Amino acid sequence: MLISVIIPVYNVAPYLRRGLDSIIAQGGDDFEIILVDDGSKDASPAICDEYSLRYPFIKTYHIPNGGVGHARNFGIDKAQGQYIEFLDSDDFLDEGLYEKFRTVLNTHPDIDACFFGLKDFTEGRSNEGHFVKEGLYKMQTSLCKTEMDYSLQSLYLSVKQSFLFFSPSTKFFKTSLIRDHEIRFREDLHYYEDYLFNLHFFFHAKTIFAIGGKAYYNYVHHPGEHLGGKYTEASVIVDVAKEIYSLSERLPMSPQFHEYNVIEYYNNLLHAIDSTYDVKAFGKEAKTMQLIRLWLSEIKRLGHKDSFVNYLGNRKSLLAVPNPLYVYIMENLRMLALKFINK
Repeated sequence: MLISVIIPVYNVAPYLRRGLDSIIAQGGDDFEIILVDDGSKDASPAICDEYSLRYPFIKTYHIPNGGVGHARNFGIDKAQGQYIEFLDSDDFLDEGLYEKFRTVLNTHPDIDACFFGLKDFTEGRSNEGHFVKEGLYKMQTSLCKTEMDYSLQSLYLSVKQSFLFFSPSTKFFKTSLIRDHEIRFREDLHYYEDYLFNLHFFFHAKTIFAIGGKAYYNYVHHPGEHLGGKYTEASVIVDVAKEIYSLSERLPMSPQFHEYNVIEYYNNLLHAIDSTYDVKAFGKEAKTMQLIRLWLSEIKRLGHKDSFVNYLGNRKSLLAVPNPLYVYIMENLRMLALKFINK
């Protein structure tokens, strides 16, 4: 079997059929769909059972609610395909993706992974989306530009810049590589656990194909898509930011990729500072000054300040004076302005 599609399911009855139909419409008899009902309380379990009865290649498992990471790990253990794809249960695929992937494997039968593009979808409209230059990417040590264009270094920079690295849903992962290196989703996190999975996987990948020219994955925006989202403590955001930076630096590196990793790290630390202004943070994680000092010290230690200032755009004034008290005052003024605007 070629592909195992793992779909964690939790209270997505209005959207689940469209996603399942989009996989079935890919055609062929070389894939399975693994539905992991994560304790849904709506009609989702019944829809899963309905599709399992109609299609022998669809398997449904009902498990107690344990979170999306746990559901995906459960699916990994059940997968029988050479490659694993993760689909979010409220999203869907455009036709032709699996046919394209099969064509890729005819020429490159032993790739470790395959990237494909993503586009935002709101009912009735979508955009062109994000995708990168098509081709086979390998580890390169030469500085020859023509070779570096299809190096893993250039690919990882491109997919980070085009927001394709974060989610596991825009990739086919080689199952044996996942199992050989015991790569799993963190079940103690609900913040960037999917990004961490990707970083662990791609540390071991040697050859990757990128499908370009079209974004096949539809990331669906709908009312209530973020309902039930949990508050993430600033300390967790900082720990994850450090781990993302550390894991990213283990990937095939170029000066441009390193600079991007540093800027991404600074931005994640800034997100931790912003999170202390959440109403749930007061009295618990309101350690704004401590985080500001950490942020400024890391900028001093790692450099690339000018590039980060350019990245900040209309927030660049935050670093006009590299002083914790100044940053604290600027942050408070910004939050007051946001409250006034949102009234």
